[in-house]
Amino acid sequence: MATRAVRTPHLLAIVIAFTAILATRDVRAARVHGAFVLDESVKVEEGRYRSRKSWDKTLRFFRSVYRNKPGVVWRTVATPAKVKAIYLENTNFGQGWEGINIYEAQGKTFIYVVKSDTGPVPAKKSKKSKKRRRRKKKRTGG
Repeated sequence: MATRAVRTPHLLAIVIAFTAILATRDVRAARVHGAFVLDESVKVEEGRYRSRKSWDKTLRFFRSVYRNKPGVVWRTVATPAKVKAIYLENTNFGQGWEGINIYEAQGKTFIYVVKSDTGPVPAKKSKKSKKRRRRKKKRTGG
């Protein structure tokens, strides 16, 4: 009886895909000013939300979204003894949000998205495209 060899690269790809699905199954997000916020959060006021999850689970969500994202800097905030706080600073210009405050006070976790004054920046046309258009006009006579 002949046995078939299991193709390791295919099996590895299946395991990685399955792990990714399991890791993200509980992560649902909404966007506020372009920043991701827990979908289960309750809006308190403009840009401010109360997380229905614990401090640890809320931070776990934000780590899964912003941990290795270029342009997002994690900062701890000096607070009174009974308050925990983290600030995510967005150093990428023109994304609609400057930062996200995540804090816990009296056992409740809140999320505040700091809106950027400039808002999203529209994409600019490159200088090459202008030069190409000029050349094309000269060639066609138009």
